[in-house]
Amino acid sequence: MALKLPALYPIINCDNPVQALNLLSNLIQASPKLIQLRAKQLSDQALTELIEQVSQRLSAHNFDAQKMIIINDRVDIAASCNVAGVHLGQGDLNPTI
Repeated sequence: MALKLPALYPIINCDNPVQALNLLSNLIQASPKLIQLRAKQLSDQALTELIEQVSQRLSAHNFDAQKMIIINDRVDIAASCNVAGVHLGQGDLNPTI
């Protein structure tokens, strides 16, 4: 199923989870349709925990978190966290897999 992207959506650098969550709190005020989480330096566990925290905060403001979070590069974590999608660059994943 294709994900329809809004014309503009925030990309949050999550390598510092505290700053990312603070930024998310401000972004919630703008009622985003989609949020992309970019975390190049986090461990699998730290990224999974951050996604859970982001989901909880979005849900607390009556957003459907599962339909609005995409993450960079990590198809495995996206599937296990049941998020809306994954952003993949041209060299991130072999399309024949």
